Amino acid sequence: MSKCTFIPTNKEGNIPSLFTQLKSYFGNTKQALYYWQRVKSPEFSKTFPNVRYDNEGNPLMEDLMYKVGLDGLKDELSQLKNLNQHNSPVARNYTNVMNLEEQAVSFNRNSPYRSKFFATVTNVDDKVKLSIRPIRENKEDIAHKIEFNSKLNRRLEGLLSDWGIGVGALSELEEKQGINGITDFDCAITTANGLKTLIRVAKGQRGQDVLPEEFAHFAIEAVDTPLKARMTNVLSDENILERIFGDTYQDYMNKYNNNLDLMAVEALGKIMADVLNDKEVFNPNKRLFDRYLNQVKDKFKDKNTDDIDKIINEVKVQVYDLANDIVNNRYTMNISTKEHNTKLYNLTSNVNKSAKILERILEQELKRLKVYGDKKDFGAAQQVFINKLQADLQNHQEIQGILEYMDNSLSVLGNLEKRMAKIGSGELSKEEEFKALRNVRNYLNSYGVIMNDIRKQMNEASREGDDSIKENIKDILNQNDIIIKDLSSDFYEIAKDKFTEFIRPFVGDGLAITIGRDRYKKTYTAEELVTSMDRDITLADRWLDSMADSSDPMLQIYDQVVKKQKGEARLDTIEMAKEIQAKAKELEDRGVTDTSFMYERDEDGNLTGYFVQKIWWSKYKNTKNTFFKKLKEKYGDNPEGFEKIARDNEINEWYKENTYKDKFGNRRPLIEKYANPAWNKLTEAQKEYHSYMMELKSKLDGVLPNSSSVSVGKAPQIRRDFLQRFTGSSLSSQGKYFWENMKDSLVRREDDVEYLDKSVVMDFEGNQVMRLPVYYTKDLQDMNDLSLDTTSSMIAYMAMVNDFNRMNEVIDTLEVGRLVLAERRVNQTEGNKTKTEHFNVLGRQIHNVLTKKGDSTYFMQKLNTFMEMQVYGITHKDEGSLGKVDVAKGADFLNRMTSLGTTALSVLTGTANLLQNLTIDRIEATSGKFFNHSELTKAEAIYAKELPAFLGEFGNRIKTNKLALFSELFNVPQNYKSSVRDVQWNRKTWASRLFNSNALWFTTSAGDHFVQHRAAIALALRYKLKDKNGNSIDLWDALEVVPINKDKPKLGAKLQIKPGITKMDGSAFTRADIIKFSNQNRAVQNMNYGIYNDEDKNALQQRAAGRLIMFYRNWMRPLYLNRFGRGKYNYDLQDYTEGYYMTMGRFIYQSMKDLKQSEFDIIRQWKHLSDIEKGNIKKGLTELGFYWSLYAIIAALGVAGGDDGKHKPWFARMSSYALLRLRTDMGVLLPRPSMIDEGLKFFKSPFASISYITKLRKILNLVDPSVYTTTVNSGIYKGYTEAEKIGLDLLPFRKQIVNSLNPDEPARWYK
Repeated sequence: MSKCTFIPTNKEGNIPSLFTQLKSYFGNTKQALYYWQRVKSPEFSKTFPNVRYDNEGNPLMEDLMYKVGLDGLKDELSQLKNLNQHNSPVARNYTNVMNLEEQAVSFNRNSPYRSKFFATVTNVDDKVKLSIRPIRENKEDIAHKIEFNSKLNRRLEGLLSDWGIGVGALSELEEKQGINGITDFDCAITTANGLKTLIRVAKGQRGQDVLPEEFAHFAIEAVDTPLKARMTNVLSDENILERIFGDTYQDYMNKYNNNLDLMAVEALGKIMADVLNDKEVFNPNKRLFDRYLNQVKDKFKDKNTDDIDKIINEVKVQVYDLANDIVNNRYTMNISTKEHNTKLYNLTSNVNKSAKILERILEQELKRLKVYGDKKDFGAAQQVFINKLQADLQNHQEIQGILEYMDNSLSVLGNLEKRMAKIGSGELSKEEEFKALRNVRNYLNSYGVIMNDIRKQMNEASREGDDSIKENIKDILNQNDIIIKDLSSDFYEIAKDKFTEFIRPFVGDGLAITIGRDRYKKTYTAEELVTSMDRDITLADRWLDSMADSSDPMLQIYDQVVKKQKGEARLDTIEMAKEIQAKAKELEDRGVTDTSFMYERDEDGNLTGYFVQKIWWSKYKNTKNTFFKKLKEKYGDNPEGFEKIARDNEINEWYKENTYKDKFGNRRPLIEKYANPAWNKLTEAQKEYHSYMMELKSKLDGVLPNSSSVSVGKAPQIRRDFLQRFTGSSLSSQGKYFWENMKDSLVRREDDVEYLDKSVVMDFEGNQVMRLPVYYTKDLQDMNDLSLDTTSSMIAYMAMVNDFNRMNEVIDTLEVGRLVLAERRVNQTEGNKTKTEHFNVLGRQIHNVLTKKGDSTYFMQKLNTFMEMQVYGITHKDEGSLGKVDVAKGADFLNRMTSLGTTALSVLTGTANLLQNLTIDRIEATSGKFFNHSELTKAEAIYAKELPAFLGEFGNRIKTNKLALFSELFNVPQNYKSSVRDVQWNRKTWASRLFNSNALWFTTSAGDHFVQHRAAIALALRYKLKDKNGNSIDLWDALEVVPINKDKPKLGAKLQIKPGITKMDGSAFTRADIIKFSNQNRAVQNMNYGIYNDEDKNALQQRAAGRLIMFYRNWMRPLYLNRFGRGKYNYDLQDYTEGYYMTMGRFIYQSMKDLKQSEFDIIRQWKHLSDIEKGNIKKGLTELGFYWSLYAIIAALGVAGGDDGKHKPWFARMSSYALLRLRTDMGVLLPRPSMIDEGLKFFKSPFASISYITKLRKILNLVDPSVYTTTVNSGIYKGYTEAEKIGLDLLPFRKQIVNSLNPDEPARWYK
């Protein structure tokens, strides 16, 4: 059995204070229990009848110490060490000194050890601390001086508060009285006398008194008026300031870090002091200063110096007379009466309420520091404020802490009011306006919640009969509430107007969201789109449609903004990546074949995760850590007296021997002791490459928010790929890395980019704080797994930073827009009808449309998911794990295994996919909307012409042929994300570059490459520009290949517009046009082939089950919308769209209607159609004609007959399969029963991976003896046993290869 330790408790279940004191005194539970049991025994009170008792019925610790004799059990040095062990130095400022003085007073008044020790406040370097010392050292009556100073300061604070002057003015005054002023126990009386002088000066009664300059600064701090602001504005001029400060000008400039605003305040104080002391002084605007001087005098001339004298005398009596009473036993405390206990309970109850409020405030401010701590100049100031609040809580000055918080909130809210007033004034950029609005919203929410909590606690205390909280904070609480209410009412209207301005370029004067004849159109203005919508999006739109395909224009606008920023980031990355690759190629040309030299290793040869430097930082850090560990073992955590002096001497000596101070005052390791031998081995070429990468890393890190994980010297934390692990490890480790590679597919890793960081922070409304993603900075668990391919890692890191940078430009706009759109009213519908409220009361008809808003709408849900996936990078929801397997990764693994077992190395799949896409492109060309047959045919010829050069560079890391550069510039394959993550620069041969799992799908990807680039080139042929002679030229011909370095063409090339070529309107073809063309090309591909890119993933695929459902079905919804979708404007396509069977059906319906009315005139009907409608009808007729032609061809060739065709050549059988497959694939898209049948398959088999799971399940059948004797009678396994069939089914790629060699078997299914 485990041992249990008995801990005493009182009636309320709490540990008695006496036991806590005993445990603190002895330093352990065992001795505390020993003496606890003895003082609780019946014999104790008989033996020590003079011992006093506390309200819990336990002896006073003081009497146990000095009447019973516990004091003799520990020597003085041990007791001092125990009393001082938690007294750590804190920053020296007014608040901290005051708090420490009050702790000292409390000790000297109430501590059971006060007859032997006293508390004081001492300086420790530039800090202060509470120090307990023997009573014999209290020779100058320091204890009473501290109490007098503390109490007088508090009384002065109260007096100044009555005068309308905040505590900040007093704290600044005392801190200005000299570097040691705030720890001078005569400081308060000096301050009181100075205030009296200031009053006399204001009244014109100065006499011989000289007012110190510090009190002039106090005066201007106390009188903070618009005249002061105007005066400091006048003084904020370098020439004026130099004249005022004279020879000390540069000293003050250094002191204030060249901040002219702070210098102006200092100068105003100096002028004020000289004027009040009747000195001559330079004054740049005497008339303005005199007006302000009168305000200062008016502030103090009606005050009475007698009030200050009265306070001084009262504090003297309180401190010194009360002390004498206690010493002479004339003052006793009865702490055992019922009345005292009741008062104590009420006091404790109210203190607890105040403490709860202050704890809640602290929690909120700590959260604010966490959320905004990386903002410039915010973190340090916020930490100081938090320290003040914590000190108030620890010192039981809860009301003071609450008042400080609310006073600070008034200041912040006042600044927010000023910031709001600047919005729309032209002083702020658009980006700054949205940033200001977002900050206003966050502060309003945080303060609003806390103010409600404070009011609740205040009212609760008031109901219980205590108005002390109410009396202290009611007025300032009301002031806060009024400003919060006013700002909140303004916020939405201003934010709505600004967001409306932002989307206006997308909408123009109005946007029609449907097409067709007039009765189908509905036009919205920008204002209407922001505030309301006739109907919500559908459930299918919410989960299955991309943002670009959504029926709600606002969702499409969000999509456009994000795509533009991502497009800019992609172009930034392409440009910078070419430069990095050129540097890497130059390095190789100088004989350096890998970049492992870039990485620091420790003394044991292990990677540290950092780049190598001249200083061997890992050795320095290890040496330093070892030294401080030994110091701790020798001296403990907080040594005192001679031990502390000895420890500090050792530390100083170590730093002298191991470091030096640079010109900025920072300690740096001595190069002679910590020179890195690896650095000295670098060649000149390696150092040049290293210098370039360090400069680039510094530039990139400067873009990211401040974080301990972001460091210039830190290498991107990217793990090696399988080939790097396998070839770079010993034979004994290869098995381990093979297993680790398998685990990558199932277990979360540090460099995964699809998930939200698990360290969640909630905002002030209880929602999760979302941050733009920063990858590759979190330390790898196994640093020896770090990729040593610097070129590839830096390109991936750079791409991440560029994404962050570009998205950061619009994040505030997007988030403010989301707040505005959360209030957007959407009409409720039932079926296709709008739900309304309709009734008649007192003869008055009431008719209202019922609406909904926020998360109750599919619109808002879709927008929120989009923000998570496309803005914050959470493409995979964290859905937990099953055992050690991550659910999200497990789903992706199942899909990949299914694909490996069905489409990898499948000639049949590749052929079928190619034929269907070729057919769809020809159907699209019939409409002539994006390209026509002539342009498509020409594109085929261009592709064929460029293909040899493309194939000639196949496997090359640097591409210079036009087709590859065109593909890169416009992201034709839609694989930008994966391409920058998998640069694999260290793989130099084409064979090694092909060694990846994606190569297994070359049978499909080769066909995809052809149709994707053919369509993109056809679009480029349609895109017309103008040459320098004014002649029309298409985009393809306008582009030319230009080497990055003309003298070294092998270093790379880029694609750019030829000189003199412009757009048709004469403007330049810019990056914006590249992005628009890329988006249009992607949209055409999505519409015709399905959505396979990351930017247009639907919301369903954020979830594991959704990815399982959508696997092999990414084509269904886009192709369905292309045929049956409702009319809408598509921003990617830059045109209106409608499903072509919808257009065709409407045309047939109208024609039939005309026929019934004997008005049939198909030619007239055709002429009234728009070009889009005509093109759609052409596409529908072409697709139907093609489908029936296929039927005719198949019938004529006898392909669908019962002949198994084994006697025919392989090509003939393959052609038969292709025709049958194409007929089936096209049939499911036509308005016929087969389309419904395809939809029903979903309910029969929702996951394509079920087939893979079923295959794995069959392994269990091998335990059945009968499978080894039962023979398969038909199919490709005819003649094999069931056991052999199960085993052969598990062989990778067998099915695809067998079906490719014998296409008759899969053809039977399509027959």
